Amino acid sequence: MNTPQRTGATAMLEDGHGRRITHLRLAVHGGSGAHAPWLEHAELAQLCGVLARLGVGQVRLTGDEPLLRPGLAELAGRISALPGVHTLALSTDGRRLARHAVALRLAGVQRLNVALGTLDAARYRQQEGVDALCDVLGGLRAARHAGFAPIKINCAVRADTTEAALARMLAWTLAGGFILRLIDEGGYGSVHGAAALPALAARLAERFGLIAALESRDSGPAHYWTAGERARALGVINARTRQHAEALNRVYMTPDGTLHLGAAAAHRLPLGAMLRAGAGEDELAESIVRGVAQRPRHPELGAPPAVLRRLA
Repeated sequence: MNTPQRTGATAMLEDGHGRRITHLRLAVHGGSGAHAPWLEHAELAQLCGVLARLGVGQVRLTGDEPLLRPGLAELAGRISALPGVHTLALSTDGRRLARHAVALRLAGVQRLNVALGTLDAARYRQQEGVDALCDVLGGLRAARHAGFAPIKINCAVRADTTEAALARMLAWTLAGGFILRLIDEGGYGSVHGAAALPALAARLAERFGLIAALESRDSGPAHYWTAGERARALGVINARTRQHAEALNRVYMTPDGTLHLGAAAAHRLPLGAMLRAGAGEDELAESIVRGVAQRPRHPELGAPPAVLRRLA
């Protein structure tokens, strides 16, 4: 087996179906079993470095809520400095973003995805169980001031979400320079039909004078519309398309260092346990290469919703 040597170059990590693995979703908070100890920052960064040597150069910090992890900016700085890591992103609910935005930007985080399903304070409180809409909006202002751009607003469209509410959201994101992504996470498609959300997004795009964007490699499972100088402004993601497409080029690692290559337990690699047992980086790399080679054709099938959400 040709394991990449410790040089500045990176290899190409492919599964047995010829698909290149380029993205890592790293859960830094939550997602581990009750008896699985979380890895320390240096250990998580070391595993990210092994994956980067194998060509996994895009890392997104995710989990139940990444900003709940103490010292997240320090971990981000370790990861962003790794050879081979060229993109570091963060998914967050935005409630604590205001106090961390500057530190995260200085640490090398480049992209932000912020979950926000409504601009109505009462509805936000009903959906999230906490009165924190002002905190999220303040966090977005702080992130923009810190230099994050563009910032994606992930809007989970629920079965009872109205077109008027989404039009208000789009007007707000356009004015603020954000990218609005409508995601069928809340049962909209199951109630109104699989084609309903894309059709709604197309109507909104026409109403606001947006133009359908050409598909590109970094579009992922989203279809986008652009506004002015071809900047993305609106995207839509169907639940089924998202679950399939986003699972193909990425893997997911929990805070204990378990690498998920598919939904089944057989497709999990206990890299954290191996590292703590004394495995070297070459041994870890060999294990990853072998595991990815046996990755199932449809790695997302049977995955619980929590895992699928963390792949986003």
